[in-house]
Amino acid sequence: MIPDLPPQTIDFVRCDAAGEISVARAAEARQGGRPSQAATIAQCVLERYPSDADAWFELGAAKSALNQRPSAREAYLRALDLAPANDDARLALARLAWWEGDHAGARNWLSSISTARSRDPEALELQRTLSTAEASLTRWRADLSVVQSKLTENLPDWTEARASLFRREGPSGLGLGLGIEYARRFEREDLYIEGQATQQFGGATWSIAFGGAPEADFRPETSVRFGAETVSGPWQLAATIAQSKYAAGLVSRLDLRAVHNFADTVQVFVQTGVVQDENSEIYFGYGLGATSRLSAGPILDAGWSDGAESSEGFTVEVQTATVGATFEVSGSIRVRAGLTHEMRDAYDRTEAGLSLTRTF
Repeated sequence: MIPDLPPQTIDFVRCDAAGEISVARAAEARQGGRPSQAATIAQCVLERYPSDADAWFELGAAKSALNQRPSAREAYLRALDLAPANDDARLALARLAWWEGDHAGARNWLSSISTARSRDPEALELQRTLSTAEASLTRWRADLSVVQSKLTENLPDWTEARASLFRREGPSGLGLGLGIEYARRFEREDLYIEGQATQQFGGATWSIAFGGAPEADFRPETSVRFGAETVSGPWQLAATIAQSKYAAGLVSRLDLRAVHNFADTVQVFVQTGVVQDENSEIYFGYGLGATSRLSAGPILDAGWSDGAESSEGFTVEVQTATVGATFEVSGSIRVRAGLTHEMRDAYDRTEAGLSLTRTF
């Protein structure tokens, strides 16, 4: 429960000369650009009905318009204490936190708004404002993942682990990252290291990556990748071209991907690719899938692909199904758990993976 407000924060006035006293009249005065009058009327209502949640909300809105933020916050909290389902109070508290530069607090209040109200234009606008403001800051992102795979045909398990760190300076500034991946397959081990750079230019985000595995057994000895991604309305379009040198020879591939966003709650993607393997043979492939967040719960994803993969030093055709769930532990931490099943001519592989992403 919210503790009683100190008497001085209410500053009750004489109400016998205030005319008609009602929450509706307080709201009318506030919406008409008369916040001082609105505050007076709301205080008079509270003098008679101290448990009126709507009056506390109107008092908070009036105090906010008068730039009296501490009093506004106390009034909004009282309204929420009296009416826990009051999403208007939560949105108002999120807006107050934003004004005071408390981005984490603003996100926390927004995340507590009910699902039905979270698509409200005011809530969406504040979410966009927060995202734009945070994107203008220098940000770091750390990724950690661990994967364990079971193979059919009595083949030994696979184990993989990856760690990466990425830094981006501003929404259009240079981004730099470094990743290290350890992989153990068929009793052989590789350590793959990759550096990446990104830069926004001409309405698109461009990227380049260089990597390699010293004394590689099944990962590429060297690899270079170029990519570009752009956003147009609800669409995200991306293209990637890569060339990798394996012990068996050069492998080149081109991937195209399109993502469509439906009301920021569902994403559907389709992709296609072409691979030229170490023997100059051509493979065509495709993939499709979706992610969904229909409530305040986890983000669910599923996908299917049929294409070529270079593994164990040569290229093979692989069909892959994936499912996963991403949990937002906080505004800066996400955890994803996923399952992958691959079908190849020689064997099938089932993978269980856990990953963590932290931004700061």
